[in-house]
Amino acid sequence: MKNLTKTLMAGTIVTVMCSAQTLFAQVKVGTNPTTIEAASNLEVEASTTDRKVKVDKTTGQLTIKDGTEGAGKILTSDANGGASWQTPEVQNSPVAFAVNTGAAQNLPLSTFVTVNFDNKAFDKNNVFNLTTNQFTVPANGTGYYDLSVRVTTANTNHSINCYLYIYVNGVQNSLVAVGNAGAGSGIIVSGSVLSQLNSGDVVDIRVWTDTPDVSVTTRNLYVTMASR
Repeated sequence: MKNLTKTLMAGTIVTVMCSAQTLFAQVKVGTNPTTIEAASNLEVEASTTDRKVKVDKTTGQLTIKDGTEGAGKILTSDANGGASWQTPEVQNSPVAFAVNTGAAQNLPLSTFVTVNFDNKAFDKNNVFNLTTNQFTVPANGTGYYDLSVRVTTANTNHSINCYLYIYVNGVQNSLVAVGNAGAGSGIIVSGSVLSQLNSGDVVDIRVWTDTPDVSVTTRNLYVTMASR
């Protein structure tokens, strides 16, 4: 009975030791099954040289080398689930411009007037037309746009108001800002909106007032595509 007990205990110890070795073993699958990198716990190797998937036995880091890998790339899949490393797309807005002016623009009563812009600070793809004071969304420009507008008016001896609107294809799209001032003051009217615009849309900024003697002295417009 004692011999049987010793035999069972010995068998148990051997089993535990074998199990422990299995937990820390290196596993290699591929064309060279007997060769594995010293730092790897697991390697799956393709027949093409240096194409493999491996797991570092210390850090657990997963490495996938299929010939598409490279610094800064991201792992993505195709429609069939095939993975590959790809260079991430850089945000490259087709529209980014800033226009301004300093010449005064007198406003008629209760009339929507297109704001005049005389100068370009920058215009990435030359989309803004200083002659028509409009910009046209380019063929690859359908998306969401951030439009920021600022105008100031001259001081007057009576109360005044000023409204800023965005027009798309000649139709009022959205109110950007409203400004009011008492006698002896001018107005700074500024605001920004996010608008969905489509390729070919023609956009302009219009101003409106129902008080006399309103003169817009400075204007600024900043536009960029925020997202597709």
